[in-house]
Amino acid sequence: MLNIYNNPEIFLTQEPFSWNRTSYETVTSVDSKNTVYLASHKGNDAEENSDLLITGPNGGYISSGYIIKTDIVAGVHTRQWVVNPFEFFRTALATDDLPKPDTTTIAGRRIYYSHIDGDGYNSITQLEEYRDQGVLSAQVVMDKAIKPHPELPVTLTVIAGDIDPAWAATQKSREIAKELFALPQVEAGTHTYSHPFNWEFFEDENKEKEIPYLRLYPQNAKQTVWNPDSEAKKTQTIFSKFVNEKLRPKAMPDGNARPRAFAHEPFNIQKEVQGSIMAIEEVLPKDKQVEVIMWSGDCMPWEEVLHQSRLAGVQNINGGDTLFDARHPNYATVAAIGRQVGKELQIYASTSNEIPYTNEWTENFDAHRHLQETLRNTESPIRLKPLNIYYHLYAGEKEAGLNALLSNINYATAQSIAPITTSHYTHIAEGFYDTKFLQVAPDTWTIKNRGALQTIRFDKSSFKSVDFGRSKGVIGQNYLQGSLYVYLDETVSKPIIALKNNPNYFDVPKENVPYLIESRWLISNLRSSENYVDFTAQGFGDGDCTWQVPVDGNYRVRINGNDTKIVVAKDRKLKMQIEQNATQPLHLTITRIIQYLGYCNAYACYISCHDGVSVGIACLQHVCLPRYIDKHSHD
Repeated sequence: MLNIYNNPEIFLTQEPFSWNRTSYETVTSVDSKNTVYLASHKGNDAEENSDLLITGPNGGYISSGYIIKTDIVAGVHTRQWVVNPFEFFRTALATDDLPKPDTTTIAGRRIYYSHIDGDGYNSITQLEEYRDQGVLSAQVVMDKAIKPHPELPVTLTVIAGDIDPAWAATQKSREIAKELFALPQVEAGTHTYSHPFNWEFFEDENKEKEIPYLRLYPQNAKQTVWNPDSEAKKTQTIFSKFVNEKLRPKAMPDGNARPRAFAHEPFNIQKEVQGSIMAIEEVLPKDKQVEVIMWSGDCMPWEEVLHQSRLAGVQNINGGDTLFDARHPNYATVAAIGRQVGKELQIYASTSNEIPYTNEWTENFDAHRHLQETLRNTESPIRLKPLNIYYHLYAGEKEAGLNALLSNINYATAQSIAPITTSHYTHIAEGFYDTKFLQVAPDTWTIKNRGALQTIRFDKSSFKSVDFGRSKGVIGQNYLQGSLYVYLDETVSKPIIALKNNPNYFDVPKENVPYLIESRWLISNLRSSENYVDFTAQGFGDGDCTWQVPVDGNYRVRINGNDTKIVVAKDRKLKMQIEQNATQPLHLTITRIIQYLGYCNAYACYISCHDGVSVGIACLQHVCLPRYIDKHSHD
């Protein structure tokens, strides 16, 4: 078979199918408008020839054996795209001019979020400085990774069984849980009650299936030996009941010897979801509640479990396990945003935790630092994922594991990020699946049903910019790698984005009103005029941001009505950093300072050394002000 490469630029390597002799169905392109990138030729018989890769006005086609290549590299199974998926779908679906809902960016910056699975909560740390002190791994993570970074939100989950006195809790473990959840940057979540390893095992809700596995669970005074056949049999020992070979446990598909971490009671969906929420909320401060459930084990809950989490009013996340590093050097191991499970939606984590890096936490305990490769590769040359640090509480058990975690956190702090909570990210991800666009004019769209998703991306749009005069509910815009990221106001339910040509490729697009370029804090409820911008801000860490302003000069910043600082705008960029806690919303105004001592004869208004605040607030309603400034003012 001879492979004919008509357009090799769509492939990721040169002549990638020279090794391939995969069978295929005969397909022939019949439309002259189509482009055939790859064809096979066996001989003169047309029935033996086929077009294997086609795009055209009506879509695209790839023969099933010519999409992804599988291989074993250094003993590891790999999957690799051979066709450039971005180029294929861009061409097949003609997406260049279409807006895309974006889950990676907010306020012009890459989203940051972090979440912790509760595994290892009660493990005793092996760190030398805590030798023989009986310090829990959870305590180490709190002291070393969470407390030092109040500027980085983190969502902490615990396995409810670990803090249940009737299961595995001690007084110390409950006290540490209360201390952890009381930290202002910590969002509360649940990692289920009994931590299923293999969710499919429990889907038929047949309690008897687990009886052969009960002997594998650790026995102690708190362990309840249950038997669903009769109350009387509950007193039987596990070992005497299961000597029968027919009842020996079968191996779990995911490699775990037992189907879950705890088996104090028969498996129950309500116990895993609503029950775990209630148990964890017992140790929460009064102003917090459980916001998210993080799936355990193989992270494959079935539809009813997802449905119960939605009924319980919590978000959900985990699964996916995105990897993109030297051992996984391809987009084929970058997971989707989520998966549809019947009528329900499961949101995937944006990266992987320590498990694939450390061979199930058995070796190479410092290997999770390779996460930084995935973070870089999913940022450039295409931003595919938020910056997500996802780990377990057992990271505090080993010195190497803790150092890897701290290295990842230090990497994140050095980046330009917009930190948000994990539950916030899951709301954004859900918005991706619901967002609808209605084109109302050339280069003009109304956005509907976006939920918490506030960024719309336009690819290959370096020479486009937002037309703020024709747009509604747009806070700002920023560029990255040839794409235009448009930031929307969450208080506007049906914003309108209108684009225009932007010939100034190497400069910030000029507008007659201020707009946001980038911000660590999230911005909403925006009102603006040429010399004035008013908005609500909320976020973690110091509020560093950059605005485009129509005029250079001095600008006064006020927070909640109080004068804060004066900032100088240069080259129409106003850069500022505000050292203030914004975990609760702040009201900010930024006003250009206009100074002049004079008298307006037309309306007998005495104007005394206007500092911009009085111009923006006191006099803006007077008819005399614009006339006065036009005639007399100078910067």
